[in-house]
This record gives sequence, C-alpha cells and structure tokens, in this order.
Amino acid sequence: MRGCRHTFPAVVLTLLIVGLWADRVVALSPVNISPEYPTSLDDAYPVPTNQVVIQSALRPDITRSDSGSESGRFRATHDLRYGATENMELTVSGTSLRGPLNPGTMDDPRSIQIGILARFHKQGEERALLPSISVRVLGEVPYSGERTNPGLRGALVTSWNLGNRWWLHGNLGYEVVPSFQPGHWVPRRTSIIFVNMGFVKALDESSAIVGGLRFQEDPLNSKKQVASPEIGYVLALDKHWLLSLSGARDFLGSVGQAAFRGSVGLTFAF
Repeated sequence: MRGCRHTFPAVVLTLLIVGLWADRVVALSPVNISPEYPTSLDDAYPVPTNQVVIQSALRPDITRSDSGSESGRFRATHDLRYGATENMELTVSGTSLRGPLNPGTMDDPRSIQIGILARFHKQGEERALLPSISVRVLGEVPYSGERTNPGLRGALVTSWNLGNRWWLHGNLGYEVVPSFQPGHWVPRRTSIIFVNMGFVKALDESSAIVGGLRFQEDPLNSKKQVASPEIGYVLALDKHWLLSLSGARDFLGSVGQAAFRGSVGLTFAF
C-alpha cells in the first residue's frame, strides 16, 4: 500500500495529459468552489454531468510549538472530481507531499479519501427562500503508518444565490475516527463538529473573492475550540483552467494551531 503514495499523483498526471488532448470546451466558473479550493468552504453545486475536474495545490502552513517557536511545512494535495449525474459528484483525493505529521490536521495526510456530493434540492431562482441543499460524505482510508483506522466525515451543505453576483454558503459537519491516528488528531478525541459560513463575490466574469469563518472543536485539544477566518481568490485563466489562492489563521485553539495556513491551487476541467 505504500506504493499508493506514488501511484495517486501518477494517475492524476496521466488524466491531466489526456485532458489536454480533449476537444470538448468546458467553461469553468470562478464562483463554483470546492473544499480547499480556495478555502475550506464548500458549496452545494456538483460538478456538471460527465465533467472531469482535476485539482492540485501546494499548502504551506506555519504552526506554533510548546516553546512558542514557529515551524513551517509544505503539503501537496490532489483531487479528482467527476459529475456522475446532474445532482451527484464523485471524488477521490490524496496527499503526495505531507511534511511532518505533527501537529495533526483535519485531513489525514497518509490516507486516500473517497467521497460523494449529492444534491437534494436545487434553488429555483435568485433570492429564492429555499437554497440549494446537498450532503457531502467522505471516507478516509490510511495506507501507511502504524495505525490505519479509517475515518468518516459528513456535512450538510447549503448555497444561496443572492443575486448581484453574491452567493452565501453554509456547512455543518461531523467527522469521526475510531481511534487516534498519528498526524491526524490528539488521543482521546474521536469526533469533531464544525460549522463553516462564508460568501463568494464575483468581481467579473473571470474572477471572484471567497471569504468565511470556520468554527470547530479543536482537533489538537479535546477541551478547546478553534475559529479560523479565511480569505481566498479565484481567477479563470481560460475555459479549462482556474488559479486559486487562499490564506487563513487559527484563533482560540491550543499549541499547534496555525499562525498561517495558505494554498496555491490549479484546477483543470475537461
């Protein structure tokens, strides 16, 4: 299973090369966001039917240790999304470059994640009272390390089109891990509840800003919570490519929280 660490990026690269030869023109919209592209905020809109989306990002973070010193690390993550139907999106994701395992993160860097986004209601018109409503379920299967217990995350995702190029998104989620995983969470904590609220504002046809606040139980301390304001920017380079940038910081949490968390991502669709 250790070979999965090298196989996954190879699969993504192969799909990318194939996609470059595709003659279908798919216009990507900068207002349709995905988890961690650019921020942790999710929307209720699945990938269009039969569309394949490949995403990769470099993710630097700076964390504080017990002594008060700061240390940095880099991660590289990769996501593959497929529009199975008008209301269903399938996902596979993983990490190729993870850096030190401690402090832990919400996503186990030693795992392959497999998930689904299912939309149960589509907002009819702008400013309609009832938003688009989806559920995202994600399973994490570690492939290396001393402990390889799987995890499961579920989230209710809502999205309102407010008109005038404004969108409002809300996420309510719950994640469970059977027992402590190195690089993931602290001992004794086996579940996390999180709330994520934010907006997307289209600046023009090719760019948008994303802002939000994530509030969750601290994965590094079973008695604390963490508040993380996030800001992001998405730019459509052409009909196939999006560039995303983000920055965030943790507050109220324990030692090991992020003094800075950022990302530089590319999205390609065919």
